[in-house]
Amino acid sequence: MRAVSGVLLLAAVAAACASEPAESTGTSREAVIDGTPDTKHVAVVSIETTPDASTTGELCSGTLIAPRVVLTAGHCTFGQDAGSLVVGIGPNVEYPSSTPAIAAVVTYPGFSGTTEDMAAGLDLGAILLAEDAEEADGGAIVPVPLGAPGTGTVAGSTLTVVGYGYSDAADADTRGIRREGQVGVSASCSALVAFGDATSNACHGDSGGALLVRAADGSESLVGVVSYGDPLHCVTPSYAVRTDRYAAWIDALIAGPDDAGSCSGCPPRATDCQAIEQDGGDDAGEEAGAGLPEGGREVGAPGVTPAKSSGGCTCAGGAGGSMRGVGLLAGLVLGLGMRWRRRTRQAGGRGRG
Repeated sequence: MRAVSGVLLLAAVAAACASEPAESTGTSREAVIDGTPDTKHVAVVSIETTPDASTTGELCSGTLIAPRVVLTAGHCTFGQDAGSLVVGIGPNVEYPSSTPAIAAVVTYPGFSGTTEDMAAGLDLGAILLAEDAEEADGGAIVPVPLGAPGTGTVAGSTLTVVGYGYSDAADADTRGIRREGQVGVSASCSALVAFGDATSNACHGDSGGALLVRAADGSESLVGVVSYGDPLHCVTPSYAVRTDRYAAWIDALIAGPDDAGSCSGCPPRATDCQAIEQDGGDDAGEEAGAGLPEGGREVGAPGVTPAKSSGGCTCAGGAGGSMRGVGLLAGLVLGLGMRWRRRTRQAGGRGRG
């Protein structure tokens, strides 16, 4: 963030970004622009690739939606396994209070790492932990519940974005601190929410981070997972995948005891989201209406834009533990966490990482 500058597909590459300028075709993962250091969202965690002798790990963000399930962006999990990632609990990536063991890494069925899949709202992934995540004092971390269908997706809504990305798109030293920032929703479609601007936004390293809506009683729920955005300056709208569209898949991850990778009947790529990328989400209302699924509304129209039903999505299993969360193209990639692996970049990847 600027203080919270990277939250949509904004995977920030720590060492790499420190020595290399952002690439216009790369997938940058950002931190929250205009964000402030955050200590209260303990369920938002960091995700890094295992560093080698010459680099630090590449960075993404994620959210605990169950004691053993971290929801994040698909470009942060694509091509990874339990041995290549590290989940960090705590507000500072460099000094995590704990790094729970990983049982499995899952990418949403149908996501193949392409920019087209990202723009169609398929950029989801999950990390299944081998043990319950705990705070520094050993206390249980309260997971973030999923938001109710349509909550927070109306243009004009104010949401909170949380992630570990850059707070200054030009300064790699600003990565790695969990930050939160208030962002406005500019448009939505059945699978994505467009949010943020030059004053407050997601940035490199925020990919997979949380987009939260606050209820009247002060409780928060997860309505979006930061996916992609402006790969250079983090000033144009970022995009988050709507959790309500994929609620059945997420529930299957939480409920199942074993393999979460075998799923069928899940929502396919959205066909109504291209318009919200035009002009950063401006003037998209008229063009988006025609492509919405039955019951949909024009982008920016009064009322809620319903997500396409996720009913029928079934999985062989998951590793979520005993509970669900308590009480969850412009060719601009915000890659909030990790950079695309080389083969993904060759395919035209645009993640915020």
